[in-house]
Amino acid sequence: MSSNEAHAPVHSVAETAGPGSLGRRILDTFVSPGELFSRLGPTPPWLDVLMVAAVVTTVAMILVPGEVWLASSREALNEITDPRAREAMSPETMARFSRISAPIGAFVGAFVTALVMAGLLKLVFGMMMGGEATFAQYRGVVSHAALISALGVAVTLPIWIVTGDLRTQLSAALLAPELPAGVVRSLLQALAVFNIWWLAVVALGVAAVNRGRVSMAAAAGVIFGVFLALAAVAGLIAGR
Repeated sequence: MSSNEAHAPVHSVAETAGPGSLGRRILDTFVSPGELFSRLGPTPPWLDVLMVAAVVTTVAMILVPGEVWLASSREALNEITDPRAREAMSPETMARFSRISAPIGAFVGAFVTALVMAGLLKLVFGMMMGGEATFAQYRGVVSHAALISALGVAVTLPIWIVTGDLRTQLSAALLAPELPAGVVRSLLQALAVFNIWWLAVVALGVAAVNRGRVSMAAAAGVIFGVFLALAAVAGLIAGR
């Protein structure tokens, strides 16, 4: 063995295998995200998988029946305290607008959310916590994790249709339907099954692309902490 061979860096199978095909990456996002993120590389693919997530979410929003949008519009109007503001808006008009704008917003929002969140992860874990992952790597992580959110929308769609309430989530809040708006209700809704799954996958991705410089525990603590803090603030606003 030559001296060059003896000192050559040893790469793991995951590092040399490459990200894989779109189908494999979609499957691995759900069954082995840690392995997937460990082989993403410095410039991981992201546009194809994010497009899949955006399309799934958009189709789900298109499939929401008009009567559900109408019920949601009436509920929104009932929460407006100013009677003049309520009279100035028609629930039918709001429902028609929402039925058009929601799918568009879901599609565009998937890309905006991925880019903004990748930037925030780079800021927090790179500049503040010493991580070495690039913006492209965080973008790859967030884009693949978006599949979890898209699945959550697709699974929750039948519940929205049955209940007529687009705010319904698969969370502990379903066990306390009479709980008033506020911090507790907001936190229970935020801790929905698919939200927890999505946050855990993102945290796993942050730890994987930083290769030991950011632990899974640190990544999860920061990500879950910020998410719950935002939910608590939303609950305070809703309670008032």
